[in-house]
Amino acid sequence: MIKFLRKSVKLEYLRKCLANRGNKVFVDEVLHFVETPDMLKLRHEGKENPGKIIYIIPAQGCGWGFFAEMRGTWAKMLYAERLGMIPVVEYDSSFLYYDKEIKRTCNAYEYYFEQPSCVEHVHQSANIVYGGLIHSHSIEMEYGNSGYNVQDRYVDDIAEVVKKYVKFNPSTREYLTNNCLKILSRKQVLGVHYRGSDFKKKFNGHPVPLTIDQIIDAVSTCWDNGKYDAIFLATDDAEAVSRFDERFSGKLLYYQDVVRTKGDVSVAFSSEERKHHKYKLGLEVLRDVYTLSQCEGLVCGLSQVGFAARVFRKSYERDYEDYILVDHGIYTNKNQFGK
Repeated sequence: MIKFLRKSVKLEYLRKCLANRGNKVFVDEVLHFVETPDMLKLRHEGKENPGKIIYIIPAQGCGWGFFAEMRGTWAKMLYAERLGMIPVVEYDSSFLYYDKEIKRTCNAYEYYFEQPSCVEHVHQSANIVYGGLIHSHSIEMEYGNSGYNVQDRYVDDIAEVVKKYVKFNPSTREYLTNNCLKILSRKQVLGVHYRGSDFKKKFNGHPVPLTIDQIIDAVSTCWDNGKYDAIFLATDDAEAVSRFDERFSGKLLYYQDVVRTKGDVSVAFSSEERKHHKYKLGLEVLRDVYTLSQCEGLVCGLSQVGFAARVFRKSYERDYEDYILVDHGIYTNKNQFGK
């Protein structure tokens, strides 16, 4: 019976579409509903938080890396801000860094951050909107961003959102501060990010990867001006560490307790016999970005890590003394990520 009713609903939908296929107003409204990010479905799940619209931001999932997720979340925060909604972030097990062994919270966003808004009884609220990819996509398109390529004014505006809404939880804040102070040690440091691993697979829409020689040449150009005391290297590539150590012997800083790869599989998909491995992967890339944001200069290729470092730096109302982006373009092919 239920299957019949479901089938009947679909048939009724098809009947109405066919009956109104010549009705321009009907057609325009249907297409508008599908295509516009501002056609919001307001849910009424209780009586709490009257007079407020709670905007719940889920994890996108789909194998997105840590800062790909953060970028989507930050864009949705900007979207909520513009429409006067209150953002609440909820990451479930679809989040790549979800750790089922962590019992203190079932919300993986809260492994690292505090909630952006102090709202109680969220799911009993009188008015709820669930965030979707179309909302973050509409923000990106407004700025003319194209995948990994972002406009400077987008970095500026997202930095304002991060400054307002993104707060590390106490344990994350202590971890980041202690590690960063220890490795940078008040030196004038040039930050470098090199992405290897799965960028080598040439996925559609992903950056053309740099060789280690190319990133070293770009770093050397900045390093040779004599302004910096040391280089901090954030990378997922084990060979890059060895090569940088050869070139900048005695001047290279990097975190040693990090999972790195010699192949073409992202460390985000790695399996290690260590407690809370997935959680630690997120914490370690967050530490890399935070440390890069504390450096005085940044050299990087196209990546979400480089973007996030710029956003954090800007959220402190500081600019890099030197910023070098090595951009060799984006792949356009049929090699889809996740396939």
